[in-house]
Amino acid sequence: LQALPGPGMLALPAAQVNATSPIIQINEILKVDDKTTKDDYEDVLEDMKDGCGQHGRILAVLIIRPEHLAGRPGLKAGDVYLQCATTDDATKIMRAMGHRKYDGRQINMTSFEEGKFMGELRPLI
Repeated sequence: LQALPGPGMLALPAAQVNATSPIIQINEILKVDDKTTKDDYEDVLEDMKDGCGQHGRILAVLIIRPEHLAGRPGLKAGDVYLQCATTDDATKIMRAMGHRKYDGRQINMTSFEEGKFMGELRPLI
């Protein structure tokens, strides 16, 4: 049971986000259509490295492109995966960035299974 904040106490969010792996999946950060250019993908990669990298150490960033989809059910073009140095780095990034918007849309960050990332997605980088 949580006590209600009394005088002089700060109200904290009910649930603090905790990453469960060092990999973060960001759903459809880029809306991909037939007008999406190579530069659009590069811009998103740079923005993710710069923005998220201020809050935790990032080892690699992958944005899913249409050519990655063949034979890989479950992937969506425009999703971004961040490989953070540690699960703690991932938690810091998710807490700092999860409530923000990118290109007018709410950022949706979730932890992604590290083994699956290393086996299926890391080779795409």
